[in-house]
Amino acid sequence: MLENSFGMFYYLKHSKNQKNGNKYVYLRITVNGERRDISIKRQWTEEQWNPQLGRAIGYNESAIELNSYLEIIAY
Repeated sequence: MLENSFGMFYYLKHSKNQKNGNKYVYLRITVNGERRDISIKRQWTEEQWNPQLGRAIGYNESAIELNSYLEIIAY
C-alpha cells in the first residue's frame, strides 16, 4: 500500500534583481515527494531568521506579525 506524505517548510530566497539585504520568504509544500515553492510576498532579513524553525527571530512588532502570518497560512 502506498503511503501519503505532506510537508510544509518556510525559507528565505534571494531575488536576482534585489538590491537591499532583505530576502523573500517562500513556502515549500511537499506532497508524496513532489514539491512546489510559493512566494508569500513578504521580505525578511537573513540575520533575523531561524532556518531550522522557518520563523522570524525576535519579539518586535514586525517579527510577531510575520510569524502570525506564517501560522495563518499553515493552518
